[in-house]
Amino acid sequence: MPRAKILIVEDELIVANNLKINLEQIDYHVPAIAASGVQAVEKTLEHWPDLILMDIKLRGSMDGIEAARQIREQVDVPIIFMTAYTDDATFQRAKQTEPAGYVLKPFEMRDMHSTIEMALYKHEADRKLKQSEARYRRLFEQSSALLADTEALYRFSLSIATTENLPDLLQNVVNSVAETLPAFRVTLLTLNFETRQIEQIITNRPVSGLQLPDSVQLPDTFEELEEGLTGWVVRHKKPALSPKNSPDPRESLRVRQRRQANKVGAILVVPLQYHAQVFGTLTAANQLYQPDFDQRDVKLLSAMANQTAVAIENARLLENTRQRVTELEAVHQATLSLTSSLKLPTVLTGILQSVVTLLPNTIKSVIYLYQNGELIFAADKGREQVGNTYFPPPRTNGTTYTVAQTGQTVVIADIQNDHRYKNYHPEWKVAMVSLPLKVGHRVRGVMNVFHHAPHPWSDSELRVLRLLGDQAAVAIENARLYEQTRQDAATKAALLETINHRVKNNLSTIIGMLYAIQHCTADGQTINLDDLIGRIEALATVHNLLAAHEWQPLPLSELAERVIDSAIQSYPDVTPPICVTVQPSPVTVTPKCATNLTLILHELATNVLKHVAPVAPTPNVDVNIRAGGHNVVNLTFCDNGPGYPQAVLDQTRQQVGLFLVNTVITNGLRGVVHLRNHNGAVADFHFAPIIE
Repeated sequence: MPRAKILIVEDELIVANNLKINLEQIDYHVPAIAASGVQAVEKTLEHWPDLILMDIKLRGSMDGIEAARQIREQVDVPIIFMTAYTDDATFQRAKQTEPAGYVLKPFEMRDMHSTIEMALYKHEADRKLKQSEARYRRLFEQSSALLADTEALYRFSLSIATTENLPDLLQNVVNSVAETLPAFRVTLLTLNFETRQIEQIITNRPVSGLQLPDSVQLPDTFEELEEGLTGWVVRHKKPALSPKNSPDPRESLRVRQRRQANKVGAILVVPLQYHAQVFGTLTAANQLYQPDFDQRDVKLLSAMANQTAVAIENARLLENTRQRVTELEAVHQATLSLTSSLKLPTVLTGILQSVVTLLPNTIKSVIYLYQNGELIFAADKGREQVGNTYFPPPRTNGTTYTVAQTGQTVVIADIQNDHRYKNYHPEWKVAMVSLPLKVGHRVRGVMNVFHHAPHPWSDSELRVLRLLGDQAAVAIENARLYEQTRQDAATKAALLETINHRVKNNLSTIIGMLYAIQHCTADGQTINLDDLIGRIEALATVHNLLAAHEWQPLPLSELAERVIDSAIQSYPDVTPPICVTVQPSPVTVTPKCATNLTLILHELATNVLKHVAPVAPTPNVDVNIRAGGHNVVNLTFCDNGPGYPQAVLDQTRQQVGLFLVNTVITNGLRGVVHLRNHNGAVADFHFAPIIE
């Protein structure tokens, strides 16, 4: 890791240079020394240090507290104040800058080193926490946006699904789009490519008192339309987004001049297409003072256009086939049923029930979802077999996969006479339609419908199936988006709850440890700051181990090895090396239990390093873990040292470490500990794993 950069702010040059030498001797980098508050601000912005040691009393008009305030306004850097003055007024002013520490002169370098390390560690932990909070905040905002779009699309679906008359439907579409998107004008065009005519131009009525400007001119001819974004969208069959105040090469000079004269801002055009055939466009435009459209608007308007295309085709079929009123009314009711639910099982059941209602001679209908190049069975309705032969699953080179991959409907009047089913089972005398369920160009699934006998499918039946399939595809897509949004929101909530739980556990453990230390301090015992740092580092070790196990229960033997090894690494000068033996065990512990056990194992390992390693020729540590009855875990920790003092065994004297061990096992794990001597010190623990 790179050395931490520390900026020294001290107006006494001798003191500053001496401090610099001491800091560099303990592997810190001092890029500069500032002698005044102004220099402190300047050199902070020049060197961007990892930490600042700031003397409060500085020469000049700006003291260290004011310099710290100005620095913190510009740079997120921990600041430790150094001063020989401890008056309450100065201390209160310093507190307002939220310093990372406060060191009184004169100071010991060991105390200064500890203060610096704690400040750097806390600052890094705070930085990671802020990053985590920002990440989950973005996830929440994205989930909220997706949920809002899904709800808007759902409301749009309900709105257009309840309109049968084609002119009313088109007007309803543009009005609904204008209410959903930040657009002052929405235009729907239907085109006849054979005659090269604009069949219909529908614009939104004034919304919330907004009047369309009189200067707005719509294209009069098909040729003029082809010169703009609409022509480009029709040719390429994909959306076009044109920001404001930026010449768009897809527009002719005449179109750009008209757009500028009308003071039109951003323009978004999406195709209206049915079965990959474009028959019109849906355009949203805003004014210059409004923000540009973004990709979220593109996706939402495209989804609305897909539903609009299906709805327009539905309305046209209704107008052109009055003799099929009964069938089309059933389709309409099926559409209402499908679009009124976002639960996928309900949607699929409604699809298959609609097939049976519309085609009573259907013996079986099956829906497969198409995901990642594979067909997954979703639902079926009807018989399970024909004669003695069961309906087979789709083959990768069969009809159903072909439909999913090409997006084209396959119609078979008689399976026995079709080359794709040559030499198939003679009992199979049925007709079949395999229909892709598509949203735009994307196939979401395949619906297979089987007629009970060879049957030439009529245009009316195929038209009804296609209509139902398109509506079903849109409903499935809505259900999928809704379920994805719900899962994302649930995942985000679970992640936040998990983080909150883990932070509380760690804080509770540290607070408990500090209370235990406070208790021993009250009894007159001294506290070693290095021991306190070691305990916190042990908690960091188990945190990393739990993260590697994705916060699932982890093997206790692995935890013991890691914690003991971490304690040994913190005493690199101990000789001879300690031989550690941890017997393998299937026992696992929960994250909360692991945190408590970490403190216990660290204290015992530290005790070996302090009291056994200096006297034993070959210091050994043995850890044995056994599962007992009634879900009790037995853990034995023993060494080959001189053993526990008799006063400790009699409980007439208790050191900080052993007091902490006894507190954690009793209060944290609801267990017991027995200390004894047998060829060294032996500690027997009995506890039940904690259920979080």
